[in-house]
Amino acid sequence: MTAIKQISIIGATGNLGVPVVKNLVRFGYKVHAIVRNREKASALFGKMPDVKISEADLRDVPALKTALKGTAYLYLNLSTQATHLKISFAAEREGVANIIAAIDKDCIKQIISISGLGALDNNQDAGKITFIPNIIRKQGHKLIKESGIPYSIFHCTWFADSFVLYRRNNTYMVIGDTQNPVYFTNCYDFSCLLANAIGNTEAFYKEFPVQGTKGINHPDAAKLFFSEFSENTKVKIAHGWILGLAAVFNKEMKFVKHMSDYFRKTKEEFLAEEWGTYQALGEPKYDVQGYAKKIKDEKFYDYLNVTKSENENKTLKMKSTGIKTLFLAFISALTISCSSNKELTAPKSLYKTEEGKATAYKSYDITMELWDLEYREEFVDTDYGKSHVIISGENNEQSLVLLPGLFADATMWYPNVKALSQHFKVYTLDMINYGGKSKPAGKAVASMDDYKIWFTQILAHYHIEKTSVAGLSYGSWLALALAREIPDSISGLALLDPSETFMPMKSSMAWKGFKYFMFFPNRKKYEKFFDWMGGGYTDPQLDIWFEHMLDVIEYGSVGMFDIPQHKIYEPEELKMIKMPVLIMAGGKPIIYDSPEAFKANALKAIPHAEVIIVPNAGHGLNMEKPEIVNKKLIEFFE
Repeated sequence: MTAIKQISIIGATGNLGVPVVKNLVRFGYKVHAIVRNREKASALFGKMPDVKISEADLRDVPALKTALKGTAYLYLNLSTQATHLKISFAAEREGVANIIAAIDKDCIKQIISISGLGALDNNQDAGKITFIPNIIRKQGHKLIKESGIPYSIFHCTWFADSFVLYRRNNTYMVIGDTQNPVYFTNCYDFSCLLANAIGNTEAFYKEFPVQGTKGINHPDAAKLFFSEFSENTKVKIAHGWILGLAAVFNKEMKFVKHMSDYFRKTKEEFLAEEWGTYQALGEPKYDVQGYAKKIKDEKFYDYLNVTKSENENKTLKMKSTGIKTLFLAFISALTISCSSNKELTAPKSLYKTEEGKATAYKSYDITMELWDLEYREEFVDTDYGKSHVIISGENNEQSLVLLPGLFADATMWYPNVKALSQHFKVYTLDMINYGGKSKPAGKAVASMDDYKIWFTQILAHYHIEKTSVAGLSYGSWLALALAREIPDSISGLALLDPSETFMPMKSSMAWKGFKYFMFFPNRKKYEKFFDWMGGGYTDPQLDIWFEHMLDVIEYGSVGMFDIPQHKIYEPEELKMIKMPVLIMAGGKPIIYDSPEAFKANALKAIPHAEVIIVPNAGHGLNMEKPEIVNKKLIEFFE
């Protein structure tokens, strides 16, 4: 080992971060763990005096600068789970860029990073399947190399530790049908390599494949491991077709399927000896079975029991999906799996035909008669086409931007805009990629980055430096996502019955969506679905808007999978949301099984938010209870 005994680690609480921290402390190191979640880190390392904990998010450069001040040796244990290159933020790309920007250049002596074997230079020829995280990793590696800071990059194969980390209820599931040999490594051998690389000039400006010495296929390796570690553990195989069905409705499983395809079709080459890993940093000590015995005898992974109840809850949740959800997954996989995985492109028009467009525009104009106030309509040029914007409340100084729900447009705000325009200059947007009168052209809205650019260009057109933003359903998720990307441009957020965002929607929502939209869809079925989803409509004028909404859906060219999909945010992903946040949700269990559980999840994600459950309301909150919504929005934003 080297004489240097201090190192900072970003990603210390990850699956492969915790065992590395434990091993380095064993080797006599003092570790500075820079983490997103101090509470989680304290639970893991609180009793280890040689571990110092600092809190910083990879998106927050000022916080990173503070945490990294004085760091000489830095280890990056980052991970990216992506199936598309155009994601707005990847830890191993944008996160690396922020780290390099935040590093104390007067102190840093070496950056060490963990990576995948497939991201090794010259190890992805044209004949191999593309694995998106490896491409993103290589982009991050380029940034590290161009920084001029001495680096060591470890390209690792599978860790035998994964057998313990991903075992559930005495079952370990092998993903996919791979029979290719894998040269399994483990966290102890890797920690030894890492320790030997710290401050070692022989390891500077180099990349090292990290592998064991013997190749063995995944199922056989798992059985061998558990024969020593836990004979009661069963090894099962999740075949590719099962993963394919699960991937249709679950983003995490979509990544697992992508990973499974990669490892099934890619044969691992033994590279560690050729690239000099053993000669420079030492040979591995444990094979799969020997490592299983070591960590069993040492009770090395006993800390995982802390999260046992959480894992059990997840298992119960998976078991409760029911026959409807399985049937939905099976049928939908046949009908929409291609569209759900396609690369998003810019539509030539938001409508299938010119006749359909004319019909939707006519009902749009009829609905605008409900606004009962002065307004003007404009088209704003953006990189994505001409965005249709309606402006009212011209004499007010404070601005408010309204974002519509999925497949809706600016007309949906007719019960609210008159009241809001008495207090704010209101910019009501038609989206550039669905519904309304916007005219897409040029670039596709394929990721959150595209939404950010589009929205920023609209603000710039109107010389808006900072604005309040409100949205409904998908529009409220988008409002929050924009606030994560450009927090300095948003002064306040109002999220009306956000879809997902803080917790999964109930399974019956997916079932009814399939029943009415995918199984011989027609206008009457659309009407029945929205009538059920609303639950509290009383305004007779709603029929006018509703006819327009049905026109947009019937004649529109954009489908469910033609837009960036929303996600559920973990609390640590929302640390930058410091502006005031109002969240209002319907009290009827339509989108969520329990509005109370939704409120608890929302407060967990954004503790300073004001969360209101509106009684006797469904998903169309702004239309069902406009008096309550208008009064609260005015009070909140003023």
